[in-house]
Amino acid sequence: MSVELRAVRKNSLGALEDPLFDGLDISAASGAHVGILGAQKSGKSTLLRMICGTEPVDDGLVERTSRVSWPIPLNSFLIQTSSVATNIRFVGRIYGISDNEFPRRIAELGAIADFLNVKLQKCPRFVTARLAFALGVGIDCDLYLFDERIIPPDKDFREHAVKVVERLKEQRGLIVATKIPAEVEAHCDSVYVLENGRASYFPNVATAIEHFKELMKAAQKRKTSEAAGGPDNDDEGGAAEIGDIDLIGAAL
Repeated sequence: MSVELRAVRKNSLGALEDPLFDGLDISAASGAHVGILGAQKSGKSTLLRMICGTEPVDDGLVERTSRVSWPIPLNSFLIQTSSVATNIRFVGRIYGISDNEFPRRIAELGAIADFLNVKLQKCPRFVTARLAFALGVGIDCDLYLFDERIIPPDKDFREHAVKVVERLKEQRGLIVATKIPAEVEAHCDSVYVLENGRASYFPNVATAIEHFKELMKAAQKRKTSEAAGGPDNDDEGGAAEIGDIDLIGAAL
């Protein structure tokens, strides 16, 4: 087993709100390619942070028996006033990597070698996205976590990124938490669907996608039947969908 969550409870930020997760069970075996489908604000990013260990659970157990990445393509830890190479060395030191060729390898992985000695704030916008992707998949882990999309939405980089991910999938496991059915259809062998704070497991991807679409249709029907201007009852209680991460915690 690579990662397992058993009877996990995660409270919402609002004291009077229902818990974000309650009795959540999820597992990903070594080498598995697992999708997690959830509606917007269903707690997908929070779940990934719990999986990698940078978000505590309020109850239950999270067991990891392998190295788990941070949620890719998180980039809030990058220092805009430092060069691309300095940023790569910083992350490398956290993970105990002292190889002098590490910055060059990561830059080539992200197709940004021409920007190695340029401060990130002076680079084209695509450099940050590619750097975040390359660092995420370039650190040696057993299980890689992806938030929303696996392939970066960069047309000039897409073909290269697809090859990188295909090589990764041949040797390592992954989890992608997303609201986009096409993502799990393209990359996953099994799927969990988030619903009412729990996760239903589907060994068949097509069945999972159909179930998720039915849930979305039902949710839309409920919304349209609500009184105009009423509160959005599908909110997860204010839990952040995108947030910062403690890289040191993920490294441990």
